[in-house]
Amino acid sequence: MNGLLVVAALARGGLMAELEEAGAAEAPIVVRIDVEGARGLVDLVRSRVPSFLRGGFDDQVASIGASLGGDPFTPDGWKQLGLDPKRSVVIAIGRSNASMAGIRAVVPVADPARAAQTIVRAQALAPALRFGAPGRGKTLTIDLVAPTDAGDAGDGSALFTPVPPKKLDALLGPEPIAILIKPQRLAETMQRLRGRDPTELAPVAGILGFPLGDLAATISIRNAILTVHARWEVAPKSALSRALATTIDSGLPRPADTPDAALHVHSYVAPRELAALDPTHMTFDLPSSPYFPAGGLYPLLQIMAWPYSIGATIAHVNSADARAKPIFDGLRDAVLVVQTIGDDLDHTSAAFEIALDRTAFDELRVLITKVWGAAPGLVDHGRIRPFARGTSLGVAIQDSGPAYLAIVRHAPAPPKDLVFEAHAAPAALALLSPLAVFAGALDLSARWDGHAIAIDATLSPP
Repeated sequence: MNGLLVVAALARGGLMAELEEAGAAEAPIVVRIDVEGARGLVDLVRSRVPSFLRGGFDDQVASIGASLGGDPFTPDGWKQLGLDPKRSVVIAIGRSNASMAGIRAVVPVADPARAAQTIVRAQALAPALRFGAPGRGKTLTIDLVAPTDAGDAGDGSALFTPVPPKKLDALLGPEPIAILIKPQRLAETMQRLRGRDPTELAPVAGILGFPLGDLAATISIRNAILTVHARWEVAPKSALSRALATTIDSGLPRPADTPDAALHVHSYVAPRELAALDPTHMTFDLPSSPYFPAGGLYPLLQIMAWPYSIGATIAHVNSADARAKPIFDGLRDAVLVVQTIGDDLDHTSAAFEIALDRTAFDELRVLITKVWGAAPGLVDHGRIRPFARGTSLGVAIQDSGPAYLAIVRHAPAPPKDLVFEAHAAPAALALLSPLAVFAGALDLSARWDGHAIAIDATLSPP
């Protein structure tokens, strides 16, 4: 699916509106998945499982189908279970009222009698789930409800509103999986999970309410390759929209110039505009993070708060020392290249370089000379060694600087609307989690279309 089709699919009246109508008007996260998507997820995981473990994985998948009376990952299996493979499952995540939070899956039914038998088997396997009876509406609901700090779970009936069955037909979009995340609803849900004190809501309400809006994505899995097309709305005339509208290319290496690198990250956005975002609800850590108790949905909040993390870090440093402002004002595009990842820092080859205007370059060069006792490029000792070329400054691990500086930009100039691009090999993803080494290689790019951030990503087999 090309970029124009993605925009069309996620525009008002398209996929985004359809997801909102799928019985999830109050849910901060909505997922649509059809039988092809379910099969694709199984195939994706299987392709990443080491070969000597795949037999056991296949046995586990087969046992699920045997226990339910049909394979939940194939069209024929859906029919055996009484489900309709021509329609999609819609999952609303994070719905809540003052005392309950939950997940609801709305499942399309083709044969109510068979679906009723499936429910009996599934209840024995997962007693925590609550199943609605498949009726004339040709759907059944599966709920997972948990109590919040404000009260008991009860029966969960107050959490969910009826889903018009006809709305499910509209959810079979061009890709087998779709996701919608609504930040403002997420803020409300997080508050309800924490209790009723409105002061606790202030940090997340401010961060999630502006400037980022809804995030909608479509996902496909073919030949063990996961492809994601996403669109993240941005408030017009905000500090973030101003930053994204002005990209800078200083000729630093692009991922195509380092095909063997474990990690290559390139940002084309000057971050100074982000300092205008209100840092009130961010910590004074470096980098700054949302001031909110950890746990629950907090990791998602951290991801959604990335503009504030950058902006608050700049604002806090500027407030601590006014001499930092001309340096931050002069930051241009930046690149991080990790050629190899060793067991520790001493056995890793990596360099970070950032382009600067002349004022920022002169200020930083003086600072580096004072800290290292020598000008950039003349430091030949220590784990971290600074270097310079043109009006760019950087640091490299031990003696990996010369090899990085030998990289010449052969890749074509990036499009004007490109704000970010990255390549991460399995070894780099493993830094996030040891199991991520089996995920494969990630290639990601983000563009600014004047209204939203358009993201394209692929996860290829190792």
